[in-house]
Amino acid sequence: LSADGAMFKMWTPGSWTLDFTATAGSAVIGGEVKGNSTGAGTQPTVAVANSSTAVAGGPATFTAEVTGADNANVSSYSWYPSKSASLNLSLVDAISGESSSKLTVAHVSPAVVGKYYFASAVVDGFTIYSAKGVQLDANVEIKDVAFKSCLADRAGLTSFTAVAMAGFRTSPAKKPIDCSGMAITSIDGIQYLSKNIGSLDLSHNNISDVSPFLASANSPFFETVPVNLSYNAVTSVAPLASDSTLLSKTGTKPKIDLSHNKIAPLGPGVT
Repeated sequence: LSADGAMFKMWTPGSWTLDFTATAGSAVIGGEVKGNSTGAGTQPTVAVANSSTAVAGGPATFTAEVTGADNANVSSYSWYPSKSASLNLSLVDAISGESSSKLTVAHVSPAVVGKYYFASAVVDGFTIYSAKGVQLDANVEIKDVAFKSCLADRAGLTSFTAVAMAGFRTSPAKKPIDCSGMAITSIDGIQYLSKNIGSLDLSHNNISDVSPFLASANSPFFETVPVNLSYNAVTSVAPLASDSTLLSKTGTKPKIDLSHNKIAPLGPGVT
């Protein structure tokens, strides 16, 4: 009984489980349940299994479901994205407009990779939460075989999932990566790579598209990592020209070396 005389309902749940799965598109990734917990009257905890992954650039769908005797009594779900592996409701808000058991992240980009997603379910008017979240990860498809080989053999990258690439550290620390002269034509996928490397030498290849550098999380790749793209097939740096500071010089060296490319003029004041 509350102070104003209203009667509170005591909730006595039946046997239930909270299943937390992740899917890519409409198919369950690997058929693997992300987390499963059971309880009888206590808040569930979700034990996160090894991540099955979506494909970087594509969608990822998470599913949370209360099963068992109380399944018919679930009125809604909520979803909470967090940078932390534990849920702190004072720091995160539920995603607006999402009340079903499925949450689709339409585009797995560098900006969202690594986030944890938590679910809650309202059962008979009471809310239960997943105590652990599922981390959003994705397989990064680096289609240029030579570029992938360089990252594996010369940089030491052993896993090509987005979370692994974002957390990559060279050994020794800040090691320069030399991918020069390998007949590389595409650097797509570099946007997921950690900026914790000393420098990246891509000179003497056949690279024409520089836009993947701009898709890195937080800031363009070469704002942090010196990149050598000299002697390539770049004909336009128009994607970079929207921010003139990207092509400015630090000391006597450009942030990105584009010398010896047949680049079309960008106009007055841009070099």
